[in-house]
Amino acid sequence: MFRTVFLTLAGALSLISLWAISPSPLSAQVLPWEDPYLDPEAAQPVGRRADKDFGFLIGTGYGLHPMYLPAPPLVVGWYQDPFVINVERSDTEQAQVLTKERLESFGTSRFQNTALVGRYFLGQSLVVMATLEERKLDLWNRTFNRQQGEASFDQHLKATVATGGVGFMSFSNYSFFGVDVLRYAVPLSESAEVVEHYETWTLISGDRSLLDENIEGRNETWLDLLKVPSGFVIYWGLWF
Repeated sequence: MFRTVFLTLAGALSLISLWAISPSPLSAQVLPWEDPYLDPEAAQPVGRRADKDFGFLIGTGYGLHPMYLPAPPLVVGWYQDPFVINVERSDTEQAQVLTKERLESFGTSRFQNTALVGRYFLGQSLVVMATLEERKLDLWNRTFNRQQGEASFDQHLKATVATGGVGFMSFSNYSFFGVDVLRYAVPLSESAEVVEHYETWTLISGDRSLLDENIEGRNETWLDLLKVPSGFVIYWGLWF
């Protein structure tokens, strides 16, 4: 279910991002008259990305990111030409979407991500970017019940990931819009904590090796999810 949603949103976000960064047909039209009191270079300074070289940013985002798909981030940052530095924070306990799909795929769960993001303009709108992210996934009430025994436990997983990529960003008078086309992920560290509520494998069969293998396999599966790259992360908001 979650993979299907991922692919569907990929196509939609691709079209949105191309539309957003493409010049408007109206903006390309030339007026049939000239205003002698208008200085075109002064009205639209060549080479300037915004009407000022610094500002405070606040907004949100969405895209094909393992943490942002169920929990859109809050974006807070600072623009100092040609750099943008911001923090992104997402948490399904604060804001969430696709709740039904998340519960069907993961059960009782919580997704969190805290990211420090840096961007550098290479041109008018092209940027290279890098992030340092701490991704967390909490899963409650996991079970592994077989004839050999029963067990109930929680899983708490965390991965620290560095990413790098390219994208586009633009400013208008009071708003900003951007899209990170790709965030290639480099895992730095990972950890998994399991809290067992009960297990009868030891009492019934005297051997809990199958239970331990199941828990370890689940940990590896969820950690792999936390370390995947992301793409078409769109963000927008206000700046002043």
